[in-house]
Amino acid sequence: MLRLLEEKIVTPLGPLWVICDEQFRLRAVEWEEYSERMVQLLDIHYRKEGYERISATNPGGLSDKLREYFCR
Repeated sequence: MLRLLEEKIVTPLGPLWVICDEQFRLRAVEWEEYSERMVQLLDIHYRKEGYERISATNPGGLSDKLREYFCR
C-alpha cells in the first residue's frame, strides 16, 4: 500500500495541499478549494494499488520549499 504524506500550508494565495510519498517524491499539489478534485485524481491513479494519506510536517522539506517560493 502506498503511503502518502500530506501537509496543508498557508500561502498568500490560499491554503495549498502538498502530498508526497515516503521517498519524498512529490505526488500532488493542489489548492484547498480544489481538494475534492485532488481526491478524485488520487483515486484514479492510486486506488488499484491502495493508498493512505498520512498527516506530516514538512515532508521531505517540500513544504518549506514551497513556502519559500511564495515569499519571493
